[in-house]
Amino acid sequence: THGLTLAHPADGRTFFVLPWKGNSLIGTTDTYYNDSADDVSVKQEDERYLLEGFLHYFPANKPTVHASFAGLRPLF
Repeated sequence: THGLTLAHPADGRTFFVLPWKGNSLIGTTDTYYNDSADDVSVKQEDERYLLEGFLHYFPANKPTVHASFAGLRPLF
């Protein structure tokens, strides 16, 4: 079983698809965030972006989002 690194068709940014317990983990996005670290959450536009990229390469699939998570990566 192998993971994939793919280029998003909309802008060429890299995202991954990893097999995990009979499902797939799809990620990740880098979205500028300037609000409280206590309020981090997955944005619908980020979820939509990743699903759009996934469906570009796997159009026969009907993905269902079971869970999502968000975090911050500080860049200095």
